[in-house]
Amino acid sequence: MLKSIIRSSLLWLLLFLPVHAGAQVDYSIRTGINMSNQIPHSGGLTGIQVGINIALEGEHFFNPYFGAGFGLSLNEKGENWIDVNLATNLQGIKRTQLYYAELPLMALVKYAFEVGRNKIAFIGKAGFYFSDLIQGNAVLVFTDSSNKTIDISGQGLYEDSSGKLRISPRVSPLDMGYTLGAEIRFNQFGLGFRYQYGLTSIGYDEYYGPRRFNQTYGVDLRYIFSWGN
Repeated sequence: MLKSIIRSSLLWLLLFLPVHAGAQVDYSIRTGINMSNQIPHSGGLTGIQVGINIALEGEHFFNPYFGAGFGLSLNEKGENWIDVNLATNLQGIKRTQLYYAELPLMALVKYAFEVGRNKIAFIGKAGFYFSDLIQGNAVLVFTDSSNKTIDISGQGLYEDSSGKLRISPRVSPLDMGYTLGAEIRFNQFGLGFRYQYGLTSIGYDEYYGPRRFNQTYGVDLRYIFSWGN
């Protein structure tokens, strides 16, 4: 977990310093709700898992219409209910919770105008995200209706409901994909919508069958510290 945070922080600093050194950057805090699931390579969908996200982001506009955005966020993703039949006393996985440190890199398009003293802007976003897994949990459900929460951020062992040791499932520590978004801003406040789709399999093993890809819908609120351009 600590290594993940350090790696993500160093990457963010490498992005932050060059942008800040030669350009005016507007900074903001974003927080909201994630509604995520996973798409198996063979098709279909898993159930929606609701999570949170919080981010510190920066934006620089090269002219009144076009710009670039970057940031560092904590994103909670996952899914609900996966059927598993490998272990005779394991009924399924009730849900997974995946906590990522995430670096979004986006191209921005803005249309802004003023009404009296109020600044209003519509912003479209498109780009890529790079995520580092901080912690992953799964809630197992056994045939006797008992539950057990296990760590899936690293390969390990757990005891099933009969006391037998079994190998725990594991997810990949890295994820990347594309992100799309739209936002409306009123002075220093914003309301936005996000969509993310993973381009790399998050590496589920035989517990989960086929490869799986993260998919996330998000609704966010934003507070902007400065509005320079």
